[in-house]
Amino acid sequence: LVPIWDEGTVIGTLGLSREAPYTKLDQELLQDVAVSIAVGFSRAKLSKALADSQAMLAAVADNVPAAIGYWDRHMRSVYSNKTYLDLVGMTAGESRGKHASEILGTDQFAAILSHLKAALDGEPQVFEREILNAHGEPRQLQETYVPDVVNGEVVGVFALLVDITDRHQAALEVERRERLFRLIIDHAPQGVAVLGADFRFLRVNEALSIELDRDSGWLLLRKFTDLLEGSEESKFIEHASQLSSGKLGRASLELRLPGEDGRSHW
Repeated sequence: LVPIWDEGTVIGTLGLSREAPYTKLDQELLQDVAVSIAVGFSRAKLSKALADSQAMLAAVADNVPAAIGYWDRHMRSVYSNKTYLDLVGMTAGESRGKHASEILGTDQFAAILSHLKAALDGEPQVFEREILNAHGEPRQLQETYVPDVVNGEVVGVFALLVDITDRHQAALEVERRERLFRLIIDHAPQGVAVLGADFRFLRVNEALSIELDRDSGWLLLRKFTDLLEGSEESKFIEHASQLSSGKLGRASLELRLPGEDGRSHW
């Protein structure tokens, strides 16, 4: 269960019930949906007073920053909120009663067909895919299909589509930078190492292995301090502590490291 907040007050709870073990993804999804509902509720309150609960629910759904739809057991559209309609470029009247293939198009329908069938068989689905919206713009979606079970029979499927394009692009950018960082390290002409907080080698390039006359696999099983002796180790730890505490922005020092052949490396 996760709370739904509105202006500092819990206005409800959102829960997930199933026999399978819960995962971190389930918790994150519930939290995202709870936030979406709260945002929708807040936006709906800014509209004029609504006459009945059905109108209130419709207003909340239309203000949720996620696409919500419902397919019957024959894969025909029963309901789509405003965000969903904007995504597919249709009005409520145009989409209602149409088959999923007519609304999504041949390619997109083929991409979700196995998931929709599984949901109609009673198996909840969570997956990601890329689509082109009604304006031809690529968007990355996280889609959740939840079977609607009445008297033990699946009568339809609730669909929740969350736009995760920004999150996806941010993850791709992090991956691109990490890949570039690895390339720079691996091809640097001088020895380079990445150390953990405990001074353990996390990454070493070939140049460092040659300079220290140590195999990279051997180094990755050890800490940098394992290579230092006496005052050299103390000197390194002192500078490293000042770097980690923020007292120093960078440090430059000379250290003597004994090589495998007994020669000193500086």
